[in-house]
Amino acid sequence: MGTDTGLKRYDGYQFLEFEDHPTAPASVKSAIPEILEGQDGELWIGGNSLVRYHPQHDEFSEYDVTDGVRVWTLYQDEQSVLWIGGEGFGLKAINASTGEIQGHYLTEPNQRVVHSIFPHKGSTSLWISTEQGLFLFDTLS
Repeated sequence: MGTDTGLKRYDGYQFLEFEDHPTAPASVKSAIPEILEGQDGELWIGGNSLVRYHPQHDEFSEYDVTDGVRVWTLYQDEQSVLWIGGEGFGLKAINASTGEIQGHYLTEPNQRVVHSIFPHKGSTSLWISTEQGLFLFDTLS
């Protein structure tokens, strides 16, 4: 679970805490508003950065894709594209395998704060909630 102080895992008996460690280059960063289980079983964690948790190795990888601003929402589509929205950077499409940015959208000043991302049933479009309102975003254009 994501908390104000980091990531916590409960095994049925006790909690294991994964907190921010300044000396660790890839660790969980402070408050966690969003967690997504990826198609490969790993966790994508949004917060002050984008972090991926690899449970098989009990390790974290950090991706520098948000220019240091908060990630509010995550969605992974059927093509393994990770869609990221947040505080002031708009919408970004990331290759979930490599972590490389594939696209950057909603960059107009009134659209750059993205609160949530949901798939549009039966299509490749996404519903994007922003400060300006709700957008139907075609991922193929």
